[in-house]
Amino acid sequence: MLTRLLSCLLLVAPTLALAVPLTIDQQGRILKIDGTPETTSLGATFAVYDSATGGSPLWSERHPTLGLDTSGFYTVSLGTITPFPSGSTLWDGRTLYLGITLDGDVELAPRESVQSVPYALRAGVAEDVVGEIHPATVKFPDGSVLSSAKTVGDIAPTSVKFPDGTVQTTAAPTAAPTTGHGQCRLVLNGTGNSPLTLIPFNGNQLLIGGVSQKIPKGLTMASTGLSANTTYYIYATMSGTQMVLAASATSHVLDDATGVEVESGDATRTLVGMARTNQAGTWESSHQRILVLSWFNRRHLGGYNSNEDTGGVTSAAGNPWVEVDPGHRVEFLTWSDDAPFGGFTGFNYATLGATSAYAGLFVDFVNGVSGYSLGYNLGTFVNALYDLPMGGAQQMPGITEGYHYANVYVGYNGGSGTGQFAYWITIGVSG
Repeated sequence: MLTRLLSCLLLVAPTLALAVPLTIDQQGRILKIDGTPETTSLGATFAVYDSATGGSPLWSERHPTLGLDTSGFYTVSLGTITPFPSGSTLWDGRTLYLGITLDGDVELAPRESVQSVPYALRAGVAEDVVGEIHPATVKFPDGSVLSSAKTVGDIAPTSVKFPDGTVQTTAAPTAAPTTGHGQCRLVLNGTGNSPLTLIPFNGNQLLIGGVSQKIPKGLTMASTGLSANTTYYIYATMSGTQMVLAASATSHVLDDATGVEVESGDATRTLVGMARTNQAGTWESSHQRILVLSWFNRRHLGGYNSNEDTGGVTSAAGNPWVEVDPGHRVEFLTWSDDAPFGGFTGFNYATLGATSAYAGLFVDFVNGVSGYSLGYNLGTFVNALYDLPMGGAQQMPGITEGYHYANVYVGYNGGSGTGQFAYWITIGVSG
């Protein structure tokens, strides 16, 4: 006669603030075999079982009239005819099933699994409460008790979670949560195969994924598995409940939602620094290689190198610029919002066979093209020995973010030349 019943269970909202409803609204729709709504008057028996098939009902009641509308829908309040068992003898947390039998027909199959809503009838223990509660006491597992003058009854939770996210597991008051961001500095302590360390600075909080997280002591990252001579951005992220550091070649962007600098494409990774491995594949930060920068709480980092006597540098006319000594470069990293400082000073001991000589501090000099240069004219002379000073110093704006190197280059005009040089290079960056 009838083929199917689509139904769901809904808890009746209490009409009084302190009253727990002892009935459950059950809604459904009855269709005929041809798919059209059933609209005639029908009765039905509703029963609750502890198994999907078979067994005896734990509770049942018959409704003589379902009150179908023109679309075949009905609503009944279960428990109004035969009250549910008191206490928690029925709604005790196990999986239960609702069987529905229309008058003159067999029980519809399959039985409907009872969802979690009816278990609110078991009000002895509330597992998750949103809003105000007014218990007589709150008893924690350690035996401590909170009490209040406004009382209704006792509850015994394992913890109490407050709107600010703090969780209290004892009656003892907990400290207010700490919020903040960027209270850290990325450093490299030691040489050789020492790890990077993110140290707390003026606090210990860092925003990750929009949540202020506590920076643990001893948060480090080794260079194990990373490529040599490679620049990496260093990000802090969460692995479960633990903060960890991660190295990535992917650059950073500003997250519009939080205003935090994060890895491009992954807002769960907060930028904390930049570092480059050396030729041995380890982290390095020295006077010759400034290869570790912090994004937060930057310091002035100075790099330098010197050369006492090159033993002779020769440059042919028409291709004047020659690096004095590639082994005395200063390598450095820089942020895009920083303007590094560069300077050099020294002497040209002798120059032969040219009419004039030049010296300059060049950045990223390749095939006659430099990312930045500081030039200096040593003087004009012909086949004579000279002791001429050279030097220059200034900020170098416009240098791109990332890895660079600087060194002194010399050149001659009016013919080939040979000279011996002593010089000192300085580079200053923030990080």
